[in-house]
Amino acid sequence: MSLIRVRASGEVMLRSEFAKTLPTVSLAANLTQYEFDKYGFDPVDEVPQPVVGEFELANYVGAVAQEGGGFAQGWEVVPMPQEQIDQVVANKALIAREEAKATRAASVEAIVVVVGEKMFDGDETSQNRMARAIIAMNAAAQPTTLWTLADNVTVEVTVAELEQALQLDGQAQTDIWAI
Repeated sequence: MSLIRVRASGEVMLRSEFAKTLPTVSLAANLTQYEFDKYGFDPVDEVPQPVVGEFELANYVGAVAQEGGGFAQGWEVVPMPQEQIDQVVANKALIAREEAKATRAASVEAIVVVVGEKMFDGDETSQNRMARAIIAMNAAAQPTTLWTLADNVTVEVTVAELEQALQLDGQAQTDIWAI
């Protein structure tokens, strides 16, 4: 991108835009000072936008005269308006909360409790399955059922083991839940 400064107005524009104002002139790729003077413009050195702090903005202020002659893009670093700061802070808080919720969900998904020598999954789906199994086993006066443990081994478990595993899973989830 090649910028120029129109001397008459001080306006900074792309060289291609300026060339359109001179339809009968074909500007060479490398112009001399004579051509700059003839057509009334100066080249503007491009300057990268400055690095700003978290609550600052970089505003472009146009072409600025350089000490050694010529012009360069001018930037000023200004404080961000309070409304934008409030939005940035609110967005950060929202992102932090969503990250905390994702971490919490992953922690709940990874719950494993041990009852006797049996390791039970403690994620919410497993807790729901345990609760349904306990209700069904109690309703049918069924003392045991087959259950697939956290290590994918299927064993026979008692209502008491499922109740204890469910209580431990619930407590582990409660310990994780607060953000």
